[in-house]
Amino acid sequence: MDIGCRARITKGARYGGKTVARGALVPSYLMGEDFLITDLSEVNGEKEAFFEALNSWIPVKYLIEEPRKDQKPIWRTPDGLSNTRLYRIWCGMRNRCYNQNQKNYPLYGGRGIQVCQEWLDGFEAFYSWAITHGYRDGLTIDRKDNSKGYEPDNCRWVTQAEQIKNRRPVEEWNRPRCNGGGGRKEITNHEHP
Repeated sequence: MDIGCRARITKGARYGGKTVARGALVPSYLMGEDFLITDLSEVNGEKEAFFEALNSWIPVKYLIEEPRKDQKPIWRTPDGLSNTRLYRIWCGMRNRCYNQNQKNYPLYGGRGIQVCQEWLDGFEAFYSWAITHGYRDGLTIDRKDNSKGYEPDNCRWVTQAEQIKNRRPVEEWNRPRCNGGGGRKEITNHEHP
């Protein structure tokens, strides 16, 4: 089992903090439900998984890994992660690249910038990449090469100040957009605003 996998909880599991000092048995209504593993740890030789949706650690021996299902892109998560900053970053990235009604679409999707299929198919893959590649509150997602899309090898987490240094030259902002509009018009000497 890895971070970002989904797992089902089996009978006999106790949940709560790390180690044996656990709370009550996991209630029966949670049995059979699958949850996203957001962290893994080993305590006294026993591997444990953290479920952010439950705010609890559960020993891996009480979990059954769920096979990844082919699915359409999801916009909400069953784990309650849809209220997180990271989820909003994921949605914003998708909107900039695929929603033609979004104000920044001409700067992203209109220029051919795309999200890799793995991240496009589901939040879990993006979440797993983010937390294993330095994500923390206050950082923003940055494409190392602004002519390429959002994909693991081209993205990193940086401060806003670092991201400002990695922008396309202002001269490129004034070029006509691929979708036939939405950008600023270049004004020549004989035109008036």
